[in-house]
Amino acid sequence: MLFFFILVMAVAAGIITFYKPWYGLMVIVLINPVDIPIELGITIHTNEFILAGIFAGWLLHILRRKAGASISRPELFLAAPFIAALLISALNAYEISSVGKQILRWLQLIILVWYAANALRSERHVKAAILALIITGSLVSILGIIQTLAGPDSAMNSGLELLTLYSGTTMRAYSTFGHPNQFAGYIILVIPLAFIQFVEARQYWERFILGFAAVIMITALIFTFTRGAWLAVFLVGLVLIYMNVPKKLLWIGALLIAITSTVILLNQGPLEKARQAVLKRVSSLGHPEQEDSVSFRKVCFTTAVKMFRQHPLIGFGAGEYERNIRKHFDEDYYAWQAMDKHIHNLYLQILVETGLLGLFSFLLLIAYYFTTIIKGFFRLPRGYPRQALSGLIAGGIAFLIHNNFDVLTIFARGIHFGIIIGLGLAIARWAPVQTGRCNSPVGG
Repeated sequence: MLFFFILVMAVAAGIITFYKPWYGLMVIVLINPVDIPIELGITIHTNEFILAGIFAGWLLHILRRKAGASISRPELFLAAPFIAALLISALNAYEISSVGKQILRWLQLIILVWYAANALRSERHVKAAILALIITGSLVSILGIIQTLAGPDSAMNSGLELLTLYSGTTMRAYSTFGHPNQFAGYIILVIPLAFIQFVEARQYWERFILGFAAVIMITALIFTFTRGAWLAVFLVGLVLIYMNVPKKLLWIGALLIAITSTVILLNQGPLEKARQAVLKRVSSLGHPEQEDSVSFRKVCFTTAVKMFRQHPLIGFGAGEYERNIRKHFDEDYYAWQAMDKHIHNLYLQILVETGLLGLFSFLLLIAYYFTTIIKGFFRLPRGYPRQALSGLIAGGIAFLIHNNFDVLTIFARGIHFGIIIGLGLAIARWAPVQTGRCNSPVGG
């Protein structure tokens, strides 16, 4: 029953995209946080079905308008070396189907970037997409905050002892994503956009709503207790504040942060447990020998190096990590199950599975995305497009920093990253003509 319902949704999304391409992007933004696996011999996620429908609608739209010549395709061409590296890694793979599945997932992300970069054709489209991102980010953040405040003993958190801290006394926020790290990887993409919208808002009621959304998302991020995401947002936040905030607002913001921090630190009510956990989570970094997650990351790194040395050029094969990891770590290690699925570092994961060839081609693709977007930022005049671009750049960089501590490029997190990069490329292309609308017949 679920399969047929999702199939109908995919067809509907395709029809919407066929007539109004940028509406398809809005659809995936709004439903992305609810991603349900469906077993059909292999596991397929609902968002993969819906993206397939959107991509089909987009391609049919291009054919109907006979506008292929106006579509920018560097995003596809420059992804070819990485896809080739994934294919070459199949030479060492035990099961070719694992490589095929991994290639499809990466193609999904690459095509999404290409689609978003070409479907968004005006400032109105971009504003609507960013607003949709902020709305969904706020809603899933509210759920995450409720989960933490409800505590590990509540019915909504039953059976999730692995997501607690400090002997099961503190519940980490996970929202609809099943794990705090994955949830954090999602909202760090959106927080910079909410901040930029807040700075750019002209009406007091707009600033209040956008400021509230930013506070909600930051609070949810804190309640994930994911320090890699904290670090990423802190670093890009400093740059964003310096680049975008007028001095008058900066002093007001500093005062608000000081007041908020004081209230949290002195609070003896429902935030007390969360406050103590945050302080403990930060202070424990001063004693890495006593910190489980720090020593765990060290084990992940040394294990990845062992695996890399065995197949340094083309890796074990894309998607073959899980099959080979057990040969390279000690199952007597108490936390070995935590690294059974992935190595908790995107770049090491790509290195292990596809070797130097895969990692180099992946970094080349990422470098193209960001150099194009950053060049567009410096060419654009001051105004909304330039400010929005700074938020997109910050979100993307925060995501890449966080991927040093986890693997976040699949499913909902990867989809949102693709949307953020696509939005950035779309705005960057306005730079040569310095206008809010492209002169392309595609879109609408």
